[in-house]
Amino acid sequence: MRIGMVHWAFPPTIGGVETHLASLCPELVNQGHDVFLLTEDLDGKECNDEYCGVKLERRKLMNLSNFEKVPVYSEDY
Repeated sequence: MRIGMVHWAFPPTIGGVETHLASLCPELVNQGHDVFLLTEDLDGKECNDEYCGVKLERRKLMNLSNFEKVPVYSEDY
């Protein structure tokens, strides 16, 4: 099976979801699945990478610091 995961962060960024993905994704690979993860770029550099058989695509699009703040209220809306 081909499995796609999307999350804004992955190790070396540390957190609960990141730890979960770092454990779950390689286990899915061990079970014979093709696993792909779209996540944030590191140090502003986009790249293709691999972690324990998991294909990583690191893109600026996924970096939360790139999002502009949107006003909650505006008279234009």
